[in-house]
Amino acid sequence: MSVLVNILTTYSGAGAKKAMRDMAVMQKQAGLAGDATAAGLLAASAGMARFGTATAAIGATLSKRVTLPLIGLGAGAVASAAAVDKGLNRVRAGTGATGRELEGLEASFRAVAGTSGRSFEEIGAAIADVNTRLGLTGKPLESVTKQFLTLSRVTGIETSTLLTQVSKAMNDAAVAEARNYPDIELRFQDAEQKNDLQVNQVRLLVRQGIDLLIISPNEAAPLTNVVRQAHEAGIKVICLERDLAAPVYDLFVGADNVEIGEMAGQYVKEYLESKGIENPVVVEMKGLLGTKPQEERHDGARKYIDTVPGVKVIEDVASWLQSEAKKRMETLIQANPKIDAVYAHNDPMAVGCYLAAREAGREGEMIFVGVDGLGGQAGGIKKVMDGVLQCTFVYPPCAAEAIDYAVAMLKGEDVPERVILKPTKITKENAEEWYAKATVE
Repeated sequence: MSVLVNILTTYSGAGAKKAMRDMAVMQKQAGLAGDATAAGLLAASAGMARFGTATAAIGATLSKRVTLPLIGLGAGAVASAAAVDKGLNRVRAGTGATGRELEGLEASFRAVAGTSGRSFEEIGAAIADVNTRLGLTGKPLESVTKQFLTLSRVTGIETSTLLTQVSKAMNDAAVAEARNYPDIELRFQDAEQKNDLQVNQVRLLVRQGIDLLIISPNEAAPLTNVVRQAHEAGIKVICLERDLAAPVYDLFVGADNVEIGEMAGQYVKEYLESKGIENPVVVEMKGLLGTKPQEERHDGARKYIDTVPGVKVIEDVASWLQSEAKKRMETLIQANPKIDAVYAHNDPMAVGCYLAAREAGREGEMIFVGVDGLGGQAGGIKKVMDGVLQCTFVYPPCAAEAIDYAVAMLKGEDVPERVILKPTKITKENAEEWYAKATVE
């Protein structure tokens, strides 16, 4: 069974300030060194704003010099010393560390344990495994451990981010398709749009001895070398959706982003010309600069949009994020009294632009066109059905096909070097039909 350690600590504002004051009081009560007290308190969960009711219990625990005084302050609970010791024993036994090296590993254990719902033994084992396999310490050790899954015979899937709806759709599709193959176990890693984290995750997977890696690289150049190393180590590799700087894999599965851009650009061009709009103004909200999808969706669309007589295109960058697109669009709306169309490189950014325009009372002045065409309530197809977007284009999630090819590769069957899936235009006329197809239950 695989275990995922993936928790985010939130610790700010008034709760943080009060926690720091209480920390100083308890440090004095317990007679502990500053680092020891801070490690315990900063390992607390995000319930620091509710610190008051737990203070007495924590102070009493600290006075007994328990190594990790608290986990999960939200309910005022104090961690069992015995449970904590079990976790620390897993760190000691798994690493054989002593002295300052052990102190550093124990501090990392506290940092991870304080934000995790997993048992202390699981966390201790994870800390030890990541440290011994990758040689990581300090913050890198903590970061990778939070993403760590215990060793098992798996097919490893690496996606550059689960924060975007595209990646979630890919993962959902992969899981659905994998149900057809009971001998395959999937493991997901989330690189959080960070190249260095994704590189470390690939190295971790290689050291764990996976059979096949499916990776959607965050950016091409930074990931090419580590994927090459995985491939040279005998691991079969499928590159998913975003290409690398060199073909250091067995198979690429994706869609044609240039074609999608061309289809979107043609839609915007035909709309502007059909309305007879003079000197039209188009906002192009771009994805993460330096990524192939951003470049290709831009190039494809501009082949058509730039041919519209008198057109003015205003470019901005929101890096695939709806919240960022909304902020950017708010500024553009204030600076531009005339906007006729918005073309965004993905649906979340298109929705963010729409929300900004709606708040300004101007959503009726322009159309909103996106890309990805995902199913589900938050996906682009539903936004077309709801009238938020005029059009989107289905970018096939690719993961289901990748799973099928992965199984074939593991069986020793021949597969093509590149598989390019075709996009589909979604408008009011076909949105309901495609919503049923694209929504994975």
